[in-house]
Amino acid sequence: MSFKQAIDKSRERYSRAVDFESHAFWRSRPIVPGTVLYESFSGNGMLCNPRAVFEMLLEDPAYRSLTHVWALDSTEAIDAARSRWPDRVRFVLKESRAYYRALATSQYLVNNATFPPQFSKREGQTYLNTWHGTPLKKMGYDMAEGGSSSRNIVRNFVMADYLVSSSPFMTEQMYAAGYKLRGIFRGEILESGQPRTDVQLTEGAGVRARRQLAEAGLDVEGRRVVLYAPTWRGSFYAPADETKQLLEVVESLQTRLGDAYRVLLKTHQVAYGFARSSGSGRDVVVPNDIPTNVVLSATDLLVTDYSSIFFDVLPTRTPIVHFAPDAAHYGGARGLYEDLDALPGPVATTRTELGEAVLRLAEEGLDGLEPDRRANYDRFVATYAPHDDGGATRRVVDTVFGGRPAGVVHRDLDDDGRTSLLVYLGGLRSNGITTSVLNLLSAIDPDRYDVSAFYGPPQTQDEMQNEARIPSTVRLFPRVGGFNGSKRLRNARRALFNGLDQTHSRVSRQRMQPYFEDEWHRCFGDSRFDHVVDFSGYGPMWPNILLAAPTGHKSIWLHNDVLADAQREVDGKRNLEQLLHAVFSTYDRFDSLVSVSEELARINASKLSDRAPAEKFTYARNLMDAERVRRMAGTDVDGSPRRPVGPDERLGKDLVTDLHTLSDLYGAHRVDEAWTRQQVVRAAFGHRKGTRFITMGRLSPEKNHARLVQAFATVVAAEPDSQLAILGGGPLLPALEKQVASLGLQDNVRLTGFQPNPYAALGEADCFVLSSDYEGQPMVILEARTLGVPVITTEFGSAKGALADDEGLRVPRDADALAQGMLTFIRSGVPQRPFDTAAYNREALREFFAAVGATGRGH
Repeated sequence: MSFKQAIDKSRERYSRAVDFESHAFWRSRPIVPGTVLYESFSGNGMLCNPRAVFEMLLEDPAYRSLTHVWALDSTEAIDAARSRWPDRVRFVLKESRAYYRALATSQYLVNNATFPPQFSKREGQTYLNTWHGTPLKKMGYDMAEGGSSSRNIVRNFVMADYLVSSSPFMTEQMYAAGYKLRGIFRGEILESGQPRTDVQLTEGAGVRARRQLAEAGLDVEGRRVVLYAPTWRGSFYAPADETKQLLEVVESLQTRLGDAYRVLLKTHQVAYGFARSSGSGRDVVVPNDIPTNVVLSATDLLVTDYSSIFFDVLPTRTPIVHFAPDAAHYGGARGLYEDLDALPGPVATTRTELGEAVLRLAEEGLDGLEPDRRANYDRFVATYAPHDDGGATRRVVDTVFGGRPAGVVHRDLDDDGRTSLLVYLGGLRSNGITTSVLNLLSAIDPDRYDVSAFYGPPQTQDEMQNEARIPSTVRLFPRVGGFNGSKRLRNARRALFNGLDQTHSRVSRQRMQPYFEDEWHRCFGDSRFDHVVDFSGYGPMWPNILLAAPTGHKSIWLHNDVLADAQREVDGKRNLEQLLHAVFSTYDRFDSLVSVSEELARINASKLSDRAPAEKFTYARNLMDAERVRRMAGTDVDGSPRRPVGPDERLGKDLVTDLHTLSDLYGAHRVDEAWTRQQVVRAAFGHRKGTRFITMGRLSPEKNHARLVQAFATVVAAEPDSQLAILGGGPLLPALEKQVASLGLQDNVRLTGFQPNPYAALGEADCFVLSSDYEGQPMVILEARTLGVPVITTEFGSAKGALADDEGLRVPRDADALAQGMLTFIRSGVPQRPFDTAAYNREALREFFAAVGATGRGH
């Protein structure tokens, strides 16, 4: 790094630090009464519903005392706006220090999209989210994998006091279902209609709109206006530049219609920059600062695709043509709430079809529609625009600013009769905790329980794949953004999280509690939960946030002998000691401390008696996803003990390498799945034909793989063809590789590293072996039993709770005993009995609800 680069980086860091401190400072200052902050499309202009609310407040003498602040995304836009509005309208640059000051201190906040991740509504502020139209495109959880991408939208919605809705459809389909607000939203939904459409229904609106277009250099004098207004393509934050194609459509239509018409282009706000920077189409592209609904006031026919703009012309009964050349792809990829055949105007997929449809409707109006389309139009007006009558803005203003509820107001969306649970999932890395919590979420009945999941946003492909496994019935709260607050508080937080709460002079629970309460509110807004669960139990930040929940029975999971975890050494260091002691310091504030077996609960209660009273310690065993384990193993076994399989009978012994054979075995559509399983089995066992032992888990000290390798040397001396597969990654891999080489076991022991589908190898093993010094409730034992694989385990503290006498073999924790256990299996077998996974899961789920105190409406 050059000296200049170092200086620039330091300046950037300093600027960010000042920004952070400025935001923290203004969040500590009083709310300024009578100040209204408006933001539309992330500062893209003075547009949409916020613009309609602003203009009414500005013009109404009853609200003359209000001060108005608009957030815009460029100094150019601010300079242009200042010349048009009176002194009591101020402007701030989006994301500037002035912006965050206004966001922190304004009494009223009005947005049609979302405020940034650092936003957290303060006490004394009123948040009105107007949204930006009735959707045709599916929204939120109605989209495939739409839950995670909606995280900041849901966060804003649950913080809002008021949400604006155009219709019962928008209330129920978009808000309640699409964004999963049913069961959690505590504000009011104002089913008022869209304020932005009022301008189209005022007397003289068309004349004023034509004048404004002419002032912008768009010649519409004496001509009928056809407006082409498509939605954006690509992603919202990286839209595609389709300026050239859009202008070609405009030119084609203009040629077809002739001089009696003027075809204009109104791009979506997120794509307007492309049209402006191209320099093309200046005589047809409507400037972004002319609100769309003003342009619609002068529009005689609308051409669009899937944009919600067409809902806005329904009240004026303007003819609509849908131009959807990508209909086959778009509808399938994003999804639509209405089929193309059900839309209120004809659908064209080519420019020729578009020209014909536009010409017909331009000449005949709605009379040019086929009977089915005309019926569609009437249905759309009744269904999607029942309140767009020119009075929507007044109803919103009277309710929010005047304290006089007007129109249809929906309350109590949060009380739907279900019991609500918030579950912190952990880091979503593939491990026993992630497997267990995903199994739990899949087992909870969504008709009885409203479940929300809290977690850090995934960073790796593995974490993203696990996030995708969260059931679609679960509401997602990936944590975006970070703590607000001064540097002094951030330092105190770090000290607390590092286990220094007893020695750091600036750390106290009382002082830090408001800090964590603020973070809770930033993450969850006004949400309330009946039960709050930290299912991970290993990070100090998360329990402190969860303990700030204003309501609910609070539980934290203890997946292991956690004091032993704190004392565990890797390369002479106790990496978890300070962090876990910081977690231990929260135990006395939880209602339940939940271990994953009855025996483990006794161990933790005994060792942590100085941290919490014995009555708080309880247990709930982890659940199994037996169907997934069997599917990934490529088997349909039911948990019954397997008959011994000869070496030539097993698929994995003589690996099938011919794709045609795989197709015959599994079916053509599952060739890739089968081939992946083959690769895992090959990595674990290769082509050798001896007895196959397997162990699975992170290569860390408590698993004591070194003892297993030492014991296996004794097994190989007696049974030279025996094999051992060790699946998993971790810090002890180099040491284990060295140990295997020093014992001459390279031909018998395979260290495969992390495997995305370990069940393929487990299903092909003869016996599963666990050599741990301590465990909670090892999921791998349950998974082995699910596949009918015999189990041998060392006798750690909670081993008997994990494997009863007639379910497998427990041996003392030394290499000789472990070796004798494996030799016993080879020569005579070990105890085994059928594993009824369904019965097990029913009992484990009952234990979970008992542990978290869920005895209310849902249980």
